[in-house]
Amino acid sequence: MLDACRSATHRAALRLTGVALGGDIDARLLRDLAAADPVALAAIANTGHVHTLLHAACGRDPRLDAALPDDLWLYLDEMGRANAARAAAGRHELASLGAACMDEGTGAIVLKGGAAFVGADQTQADRRFVSDLDLLLPEDMGDRLHDRLVTDGAQFTPFPDPMASGMHHVPALILPGHVFPVEIHVRPGQWLVQQGLDADEIARCAKGTALPGIAVPCEAHRYVQHVLHSAYDRHHDLQVYLRSLQDHHFYRETMPMAVAEGQQRLAQASLARHGQVLSALTDVALGKEDTVAMRAQAKWLRRALRDFGHPRRRQLATVTNKLRRMVRQLFASAEYRHHLVTLARDRDAIRASLWRHCDDMNRQK
Repeated sequence: MLDACRSATHRAALRLTGVALGGDIDARLLRDLAAADPVALAAIANTGHVHTLLHAACGRDPRLDAALPDDLWLYLDEMGRANAARAAAGRHELASLGAACMDEGTGAIVLKGGAAFVGADQTQADRRFVSDLDLLLPEDMGDRLHDRLVTDGAQFTPFPDPMASGMHHVPALILPGHVFPVEIHVRPGQWLVQQGLDADEIARCAKGTALPGIAVPCEAHRYVQHVLHSAYDRHHDLQVYLRSLQDHHFYRETMPMAVAEGQQRLAQASLARHGQVLSALTDVALGKEDTVAMRAQAKWLRRALRDFGHPRRRQLATVTNKLRRMVRQLFASAEYRHHLVTLARDRDAIRASLWRHCDDMNRQK
């Protein structure tokens, strides 16, 4: 199956991710690493957000250690160390945000990667790259927390993105002295996430943490959100996102009962294939052969692996699909049409949006 990816560097990045998660080291991986471009491999790890994970592969096998330049291993080790420090900062910042929530008479549920900061698995927290802290609150309480943080000096930039109408969170807040931006959510995620999860149900089933004012979703809800957030646009666009595989392996290994419950919930919403896609990709990364998930998603898997090794093809597909979604939304949503008319009057916002999308394209490695 991995032969569908024609790039040795991309195959090596995918399999090295699996090795860092405990997967097998075989002759095929060593050949791909020998043929890989180390600089391109680092770029793929960076854009896939596993640059903080791959150092875990070092030391497992002398042949693997020798297959990559010492400078690359040094870089990956430094990224791992830096991310552990970021995780410690994340826990401290969540404690501060929980205190702010308590002051406002409410509490917040930390979603997605930020939940690892208050979990029992320190290794996952230290190795998983987290971009920001996502806090789910009732809408009125979210407004109060937002106003409180702005009063405390937080800054934000309004969405310049023409796809941002009807967003599930307010613009990210940058707090003085904080490492992580904060996104206050009024809904658990994009439209696909909302098909499988409801904010009120998440709140009812949430579990408290050691941090006052901070809770996390129950394990089954965490799994469902992981699958649907990972799937949004990416599965339709045949994208392989390496950090999603790190998360998927974590859930399968540490929360098998939650995975089973979550998959049942996804099946009830006719969304089970998204979990199968992630399982199939994770199995490939781990070096497994012909698993149930790989057989069930064989056609998608071959096409996705083909495009993974062909960045230009992915760029074209991403642009085409994004334009198709914009046109569909233009005809379907009066709110979106109003949003575009408003945006058209702001040249700076248009320029920022175009720059952002061009940067997204250039980031595909």
